[in-house]
Amino acid sequence: MIQRIQSVYLLLASLLSLGLAFYFSTAAIQGSLFTLLVENYGFYSLPILCVFILLRFKKRNLQLMLTSLTLLIQVFFLVVVFVDDLPLGMSATYYRAALPGWIAFINEPLLGIGPGNFRLMCPSFITPDFAGLGLRDCYNHPHQFIIQLLAETGLLGTLFGLLFMWTMVGRT
Repeated sequence: MIQRIQSVYLLLASLLSLGLAFYFSTAAIQGSLFTLLVENYGFYSLPILCVFILLRFKKRNLQLMLTSLTLLIQVFFLVVVFVDDLPLGMSATYYRAALPGWIAFINEPLLGIGPGNFRLMCPSFITPDFAGLGLRDCYNHPHQFIIQLLAETGLLGTLFGLLFMWTMVGRT
């Protein structure tokens, strides 16, 4: 039984070594030998560490503790990194794309600017007052369904549109 476990361990270690050698060779060709640890915030290195922990330590409790700790560290760092990358605040592209739609709704709150008119009227909503927000370009739509509905159909059209969608979902 021990010989079988050792042969499985040897097979897994060989496959892992071959994979790492291939990965490092392609990284070397691309010019970065530390790609495995750095690329995608070390996303590939920590699961490999978990495999080594599971194969190296004999005590089940120690395996679970170290593997859990490693995965917890990975999740923590991924959350920290991805929260920093979220498009929040005025510097976000989606915010800058949606702002002209919101301005259109504020200017015409009851009936809106008319269906399909956002792309035509968007440049008129960008004034020098918004240059400090980085708002210089117009998009074909505000990248937010509700804001586009509010801008083009106003409050009445949005309420009727949402009521229509709610009744359609209720029938299915």
